[in-house]
Amino acid sequence: MREQIYLAYSTRASDRGPHASQFDNGPVLWQLLQDRRRYASLLGYTDFAQMAIEPEQAESTAQVMAFLHEQLQRHQDAFRGDTQQLEAFAARQGFSELHPWDYPYLAEKLREHTTGLSRQALSAWFPMQSTFSQLLLIAKDLFGVEFIERRDVPTWHSDVRLFEAREWGETIGHLYFDPFEEPGRDGYPNTTTLRNRRITAEGRPRHPIAVLHGWLPRPADDKPVLLNHMQLRILCHEFGHCLHHLLTRAEYRDISGITELSRDTCEFAGMLFEQWCFTREGLVRLSSHHPSGKPLPEEVADRILAFVDTQASWETAALLRNALFDIELHRSHGDGRTVQQVFDQISAQVGHLPTTGQERWPNALDYMVTGYAARIYAYIWSKELALKTFQRFKRDGLFNGTTGRELRETVFGLGDSRPLSESVRVFTGSEAIIAPAA
Repeated sequence: MREQIYLAYSTRASDRGPHASQFDNGPVLWQLLQDRRRYASLLGYTDFAQMAIEPEQAESTAQVMAFLHEQLQRHQDAFRGDTQQLEAFAARQGFSELHPWDYPYLAEKLREHTTGLSRQALSAWFPMQSTFSQLLLIAKDLFGVEFIERRDVPTWHSDVRLFEAREWGETIGHLYFDPFEEPGRDGYPNTTTLRNRRITAEGRPRHPIAVLHGWLPRPADDKPVLLNHMQLRILCHEFGHCLHHLLTRAEYRDISGITELSRDTCEFAGMLFEQWCFTREGLVRLSSHHPSGKPLPEEVADRILAFVDTQASWETAALLRNALFDIELHRSHGDGRTVQQVFDQISAQVGHLPTTGQERWPNALDYMVTGYAARIYAYIWSKELALKTFQRFKRDGLFNGTTGRELRETVFGLGDSRPLSESVRVFTGSEAIIAPAA
């Protein structure tokens, strides 16, 4: 069954697998690449990647490639260590040979074996509603902004909640929380914006509005929605986007909203707020056991951290592979290689991720058509800045209001009026975090 699911998933929307050619995205992707290259050429660029990166923090495609290869080298020891650990565990489980579909299964078994936890047991500590309430309180501690629920305003669904953000008793913005999946929606978590902050010609503020769209199945019989660690990370990530949008002080809508930011800037706040999920203190603060309501014991928090850290390199390798493939594909399209050939060559460079040779991962790489073409690297780039920023909170205190307010003033409050890398440098007191282009 693992083999069947793996082969169906890894060949979806392609000319291979159980649905071969039925939903083949190959010709669509090829046409997109042709059109993008022509579009870039008409505007005077050598390739689409060069055009896509111009508004980004990155200075050139060469800098992005160098950054990604440096990241790849940095993780080689983790790749080797996880492979050796998994193979040794597999041998003890009676596996004489490993196939690509065995790796995720065994990695999960190894996490459970190492920590004595399962994802289901872990989820009991993070009911969605109480966890979200804690996120609002964390925002108050860090930034001095209070979120007041407005029940007097109609919304598009009874599950949607509206919060008014207030500072010193004054309204500064609004946040809609729409946690559940809906028919006809793409099923991915995301943050959208309904209005950017601006000051009108009459001198009146127009407050920003953010919407946190969830992706979780709507519960039956009023049962609580319990979050596993990945879902917790996603909730914190999207909440970070919302805060980035709401906490700006910029007076012009063209620089105040997160939709105006480059991709390798706008992912920063999401990546930053994920980091609280990788600390004992953060997990304890966000927890409330169902059904007892008790906070997470520190010993269990440590086991959760061990659970998510065990065999974590596969996620890292997949993101690096996709980012390298994406930038190389849009940089080199037209050199005679097929999309799959580019992917196979990048996959061989990254290594670590086992394949059968039948996979067609590019055909279902949705980032190609969701505004991240030639910019998947933004997640890795912004995470590097987020990790450096989070070091100050680890030093000063994870919920230190003074540090939080400084973050707002030096980073969030400025909108797009200053490059993020410069704002992070000011906040951290560090030199350049990402090496400039050669």
